[in-house]
Amino acid sequence: MKVNLTKMNRILIVDVDGTLAKPYFIYSSEGKKYKFFGPDDSGFLKSLNGIIDILIISADSRGMSISKSRVNDIGIDFKLVKSINRASFINSLLVKYDQVFYIGDSFFDIPTAKLAMVISFAPADADSDLLSVVTHRLKRFGGDRAVSEAIKIICKNYLKIDYLKFIEV
Repeated sequence: MKVNLTKMNRILIVDVDGTLAKPYFIYSSEGKKYKFFGPDDSGFLKSLNGIIDILIISADSRGMSISKSRVNDIGIDFKLVKSINRASFINSLLVKYDQVFYIGDSFFDIPTAKLAMVISFAPADADSDLLSVVTHRLKRFGGDRAVSEAIKIICKNYLKIDYLKFIEV
């Protein structure tokens, strides 16, 4: 699955809500019904998959079936990880990975963004405290190509590959 471009094992971890999906939900009397996923992010994730490992995570147990359905469409691994456990979960991955790229949007993502081996990203509409500690502040909003923007930065600055090759026919 992995092409070892620079003799480093790397993984991209993307939080669903507020990054891959817009940071709001639609509820009915039956509970959480819908999440909004934007364009392009799925294509960038599919293109990067196989170059580095990718894991999509969420702390939203009530909306898990919605998130899992979207992630299955993309063909990426998905895991439910509580916000409070996220930093320790990602820290445990550093045994296997030399570098972790992480995209989050919440105040609860701050401990993860501060981990030494984590290159962190946050959409423009992320929590202001998180924006003050991430490695990269994105220009795009969550659910509106923020993940695509982060992948472009990862490709250019860390993997040293041309993301434009993703669209070559």
